[in-house]
Amino acid sequence: WTAGGTETAWQVIVLPAGSPAPTAATPGWVPATTNSIVYTTLTAATSYDFYVMAVCGTGNSVPSIKGTFNTTICDPANQCNYTFRLTDTFGDGWNGNTMSVRQNGIVVATLALPTGGGPLNVNVPLCDGLAFELFWNAGGSFPGEVGVSIIDPFTEVLYTKPAGTGAQNSLLYTGMGNCTPPTCPKPINLNMIASTTNSITVG
Repeated sequence: WTAGGTETAWQVIVLPAGSPAPTAATPGWVPATTNSIVYTTLTAATSYDFYVMAVCGTGNSVPSIKGTFNTTICDPANQCNYTFRLTDTFGDGWNGNTMSVRQNGIVVATLALPTGGGPLNVNVPLCDGLAFELFWNAGGSFPGEVGVSIIDPFTEVLYTKPAGTGAQNSLLYTGMGNCTPPTCPKPINLNMIASTTNSITVG
């Protein structure tokens, strides 16, 4: 943060996101003699608000405007890529429509198709063993053109929202992040090799 005046000391407080704004009497203020501080006792995958007060010779200032941050949901080693396939039936992008991918209430990606009809594949790292959701945000034009699919790391299509279905400002999908390959994968690359009037060879 930047000093508001000539002060050289501050009080800092970190609160769960959405908490009421603190006053000077709120417990939990921590002293700081530089314009940054490290907190080491926070909870993973959690949103927090923080405030700073100047310590002046005549007392403390009022708390600053709040800042908000999220702690990391999980280490990169515990993530795997899910693919979100974006389409638009008219071919002019999503016209301001956006979707949020969230884990533990934290937005880990915001999806938008800027131009064209797609498909545009967007890889989003998700944490293993933690629920995630796809939320269609409010705003944007021509929502009936918007389409999306969710594909897991093992090429399984988990969900498809065709154009003309669903509604803005609504939850489209919830699932569990899974980075463990299946122990018995399904066969792939099916082909029709030859056919006659009453038989077919597949492989």
